[in-house]
Amino acid sequence: MAGDSFAGKINLLNQLLRGVHEPSIGRYKERLLASAIAESLPKRFEVGTGFVLFPKPSRRSKGDTLSAADHEVSQQLDLIVFDSGNIPPVFRDGDFVVLRPESVRAIIEVKAFLKRKDVQDALESFADYSHKWAVCQRFYQERRQVSAPTPGMFLMAWDVYVDPSNRPATDGTRLRKQIVRNVKRLYTLPLPQGYPVLDAAYIYNDCIVSAMGWFEGDELMDGYATERGQFVRYGKGRRPALAGDQTVAALIAGVHWHLRHYFNPILAYVDQERRVDVLPHEHAGQTPLGRAQDVREPVSSEKKI
Repeated sequence: MAGDSFAGKINLLNQLLRGVHEPSIGRYKERLLASAIAESLPKRFEVGTGFVLFPKPSRRSKGDTLSAADHEVSQQLDLIVFDSGNIPPVFRDGDFVVLRPESVRAIIEVKAFLKRKDVQDALESFADYSHKWAVCQRFYQERRQVSAPTPGMFLMAWDVYVDPSNRPATDGTRLRKQIVRNVKRLYTLPLPQGYPVLDAAYIYNDCIVSAMGWFEGDELMDGYATERGQFVRYGKGRRPALAGDQTVAALIAGVHWHLRHYFNPILAYVDQERRVDVLPHEHAGQTPLGRAQDVREPVSSEKKI
């Protein structure tokens, strides 16, 4: 199981180094996460780090609509899952890549010790990507080009920053509420179906904050919910107990959902208990963004952030 193997390697490294060089441990965790994702992917997909080029109308054009493309560049992205089998990188040097948006299936921002500013920075990076993606999508639609698929957006934090007074910088409730505040600040709501926005944020071995929808009366609401970030296992007497990290496996399952590839949820979601009311997280709960967009309304680059 991806999460168990990952946890074993990280725990051993932490015991050996005892936190003496956290930057090295952080870089190793990022490489290990990239490897765990890559090992789970069909052959035509890869994991890299780098930038995405978004074609857009060129102001220098003199009427040639077939070659009237300029481009914008994304912010640097920690991990990118992309389709190299069908759409090769524009540039590659090892695992560093420059990609076209048509090839991107998921982007993952990785944080070592999560602070409020880290969450804000990650969401601003995602929103920057979303805006450029929407402009590019409109440009492609006008020229009847292949559209860029909606990428998955994920934030993985290995731990939470603890200040000198031993106060954690965030938790499952505060993280959820901060995500909602920033999504409201950065996007115009309600979001159209298919518009890229944060899928989920993970605090390793602790909690998962994921986008979800629910009904309030007759209205479908969008928002985020916090749930446990550990597996549930049943022992003797069918008693449930928490048993190791679930966040890495959940992230990999989320990435697979965005591949537009064969996806078996029975194998992807390996928890023995999917009910959230069994051993719920101490910060379990929901925070609404507002009314969900009508599924018939299309994605448009007029959606500004």
